Amino acid sequence: MMTLVRSFNILDNAGWTSSSATSESIFSTPGTSSWVVPLGVDYVSILCIAGGGGAGSSDGGERSGGGGGGGALSYANMVAVAGATLSIVVGNAGAGGLKDGYNGSSGGRSYVSSSAVILCRANGGGGGFGSLAGGGGGTGGVVSVGTGGAGGLGGTGGNVILSAGGGAGGGGYSGTGGAGANGYVTPGGAGTGGGGGGAAGGDESAGAPGGGGTGIYGQGTSGAGGVGLMVGYGYGGSGGVTGSAGGVIKERIGGAGGNYGAGAGGNTGTPGDPAQPGAQGVVRIIWGEGRYFPSANTNQIVG
Repeated sequence: MMTLVRSFNILDNAGWTSSSATSESIFSTPGTSSWVVPLGVDYVSILCIAGGGGAGSSDGGERSGGGGGGGALSYANMVAVAGATLSIVVGNAGAGGLKDGYNGSSGGRSYVSSSAVILCRANGGGGGFGSLAGGGGGTGGVVSVGTGGAGGLGGTGGNVILSAGGGAGGGGYSGTGGAGANGYVTPGGAGTGGGGGGAAGGDESAGAPGGGGTGIYGQGTSGAGGVGLMVGYGYGGSGGVTGSAGGVIKERIGGAGGNYGAGAGGNTGTPGDPAQPGAQGVVRIIWGEGRYFPSANTNQIVG
């Protein structure tokens, strides 16, 4: 039986609309799927976080890889969807460079569409450059459709002796992800507007750590940037996951990015070993009375 509840309308803040319940759906498996809007749900609010970029690998000498860029975060509120079937695309994590100075790949974009109309879309972070391409950091993803924040810029490593670039933070709800450090000289940048923090760089003892991801339950505290070597990972923003430390899998291999949307840290001086991936993206859809991003009743409710 359909229940009548009051549903907030950002255009006129008035009107009763039918709704089946106050609930949500989370899509966390990379790839494409479809979602039939539940009977009676007229409006939804949508959150999209794109995948983070993979890190660049080293040539085995003194030149090191750059960090992956962070994926963007985008949201769209009170979108009319009654009776629709939505197409959901969750961005994949960007892969790390295979070996010997190869570039990392970009993270996949996350988006939601209805009848070929894009409702919300965030673009993925760029892959970090391998040392053969100069070790530059990956670009931060940008908001394509909706409101939100860009991912951070991956740190540069290739032109600094045995010093990899840090992974970038995932985009914020009202600000950007923190930038990865350019080698070990400076700390990673803090996220803003609830975004994840960027990681510090790596040195000859360990690759650079990964950046911090951004959480999906509304805007919270921004992630701090990483400070120091080896364990200077970027911290998660808005409850997101902190990046992985460098040197854990093997000496001089960087750390993976934290969920969701963070970039990975580059490798230092390790020939033949692949660099680490960024973090995957995610899509979250919520509905019910007065539920809209960045922080109005966006806590988890299952019903």
